Amino acid sequence: MNDKIILNGLEFHGHCGCTEEERKIGQPLRIDVEIGVDLLQSGKSDDLNDTIDYVKVIEIIRGLVENDYNLIEALAQEIADNILSARVIIESVKVTVHKPVALSIAKCNDVAVSIVRERDVF
Repeated sequence: MNDKIILNGLEFHGHCGCTEEERKIGQPLRIDVEIGVDLLQSGKSDDLNDTIDYVKVIEIIRGLVENDYNLIEALAQEIADNILSARVIIESVKVTVHKPVALSIAKCNDVAVSIVRERDVF
């Protein structure tokens, strides 16, 4: 499937990190999501029920970012799992979690992880 719903640059404040300071103070996190879904029906019907309500996707992500994680990898996995389980019509999801202020030992514009997960067909 080549159809996608794309949400780029969602910004939240989260507590993600392995150090006590990161977990206590928190930091900005930026999330990008690509949802693989057949958009033919919704393109023809113009009906929200035939597609993915991205406002609900944002609410899922917001709720997960509010939890504590040691690793952005774990946050990305939780986001992917929750989006895939939200609607059976979702075929795949790509999640990128950016942690722009991750390193204090070197100048770095961004640290990020990106994962792709697909619905099991069996």
